[in-house]
Amino acid sequence: MKYLIHSLLRTDLVVSLSRFGFALLVLSCCFATTAAEAQTTEILPEKHLEFRGISLGQPRDAFADSLRTKGYEITTPQHPTSSSSVWMKGRYDSFHCLLELSASGNTQIVDSVTVWFQDVNNPVGNYRVLRGFYTRRYGQPVADNFYNIAELGYASPEEQLASDSYATLFSLDGGTVTMRLSYDPKEKAYKYSLLFVDHQSTEKAAEQISDNSNHIDEEW
Repeated sequence: MKYLIHSLLRTDLVVSLSRFGFALLVLSCCFATTAAEAQTTEILPEKHLEFRGISLGQPRDAFADSLRTKGYEITTPQHPTSSSSVWMKGRYDSFHCLLELSASGNTQIVDSVTVWFQDVNNPVGNYRVLRGFYTRRYGQPVADNFYNIAELGYASPEEQLASDSYATLFSLDGGTVTMRLSYDPKEKAYKYSLLFVDHQSTEKAAEQISDNSNHIDEEW
């Protein structure tokens, strides 16, 4: 931009231009430069996280219909972690699993999907294997609570994982994926999960809750 104006000042063209005409010329150059810079610096909206190639952030019924085309079926688990979620069964990464489709507030927009792996052989030993597998898929974790249980002196892995579960967090465009292994003493079972959280949907749900809360406060 400054080089253009400088070259204009050094030519005979300026002499023949009126002050008004010259001002218009400079302003038109400035506007053109500003428009180009605005296009260059435009921030694209963050995309939604995907699960099995299906974008989260859409109505839960539509999301479930898309999963049906991939072989998943609606089901009712024996010990559901949430009665408000929609549950489906199928396979994920070669494991039998249950899918928990969650929506926050009254939006009915899917903001998270939890894959509950079923009947994983040697769950403690397999965590290291799956952790490596998902690291190759998603990149290095941004947080990782994975350790050698034997070095802590606990009587059993169940006792340790009941109080301090394994958890590995990956950051992706549009959200996060968290792999977790814990132990439930009541059910006497390991809980193996992969949690997909969509940033846009959770933020919108939080805004809705905040707006509802402010509305209640105003009424009072």
